[in-house]
Amino acid sequence: MQSTTARVQISGASAIVEFTSASLTGSLSPSTGTFSQAGTAFTFTVSGVSYTGSPTTTTATGGLITSVEVSSASTGATVSVKLSSAASHSQFAIGHNQVGVSFS
Repeated sequence: MQSTTARVQISGASAIVEFTSASLTGSLSPSTGTFSQAGTAFTFTVSGVSYTGSPTTTTATGGLITSVEVSSASTGATVSVKLSSAASHSQFAIGHNQVGVSFS
């Protein structure tokens, strides 16, 4: 299978995960996601994509989001977000080949 590249953009309290069009298997759909580590970590799964590459980690400084890791999952891709301080609310935005998430 072709290795999939996911590109992550982080800006403050928002992140966008973009997948190559060739990796799409349907419409992208993020799971509800769960907070852990006292609200400083958030994990969700994206279906509609076949992610077969190695885990990809993108880091940032100065904003709420400090890192985003994308890894393979049986149902698509798992996205793990680390936050510099606790959050309690997440919101998704879905595009053709990308999923955005923001926190407050």
